[in-house]
Amino acid sequence: MYSIPICRTAVRLAAVALLSSSVRLAHAAPAAVEARALYGRAISFAESCTDIAYFGYCRVEATCTLDGSAISTDAETQHTILDLGQCIGYNKSTEQLTWRSKSVSRWNMGYCAPCSQCTIDPDTTEMTCDCSYVLQSKDHTSQLLLSDHVYNHEGLLSCLDVIGDPDPNYSMKTTTASTE
Repeated sequence: MYSIPICRTAVRLAAVALLSSSVRLAHAAPAAVEARALYGRAISFAESCTDIAYFGYCRVEATCTLDGSAISTDAETQHTILDLGQCIGYNKSTEQLTWRSKSVSRWNMGYCAPCSQCTIDPDTTEMTCDCSYVLQSKDHTSQLLLSDHVYNHEGLLSCLDVIGDPDPNYSMKTTTASTE
C-alpha cells in the first residue's frame, strides 16, 4: 500500500533534483555561447553571411546562405533581417545592452533605446552602440558580440538564448532566394 506514494515521491524528488542541477548548469554556462554547429547545419554567422549591417530600430540585416555553408561557396543566398529586440534588451541597472535570458516575440520586443545609434563590424560581428541620454554626462557605449547568439539557419537569422537553445520565434524573411 505504501509503495505507490513512496514511488511517486521518489520520482518527484528525482525530477526536482534533475531540474535544479540543469538550472545550476545553465547559470554556470558562459553567457557567450559560440553559435557554431549548435543548431542543425548552423555555422558561424560571420562565415555564412555577408553584407552584415545595422539596419536601425535594433535590427541587423545580412545576406546569408540558404544551406548554412560558408559564403565563399556557390550556395544560394537570400537577404534577411533579424529584429534584435527579440534577443537583447537594455538593462537599466548596468546601463548596457544585454542578451535576454529568454527571447520574446516580435510583438513583445523593445528597441535598443537609449542605445540606438549602432554599427556592426562585419568581420568580428561586434555591435557597438552609442547610448544617449537627456543628461549628456551619462552618454556611453555598449558592445555585444553578435556571433555568440545570432546564427544562420536555412538563410534566416535567429537568436540563441543564453544557454544556446534556438529561438522559437519567427525570423523575418525579406526577399526570395537568389544566387550570387
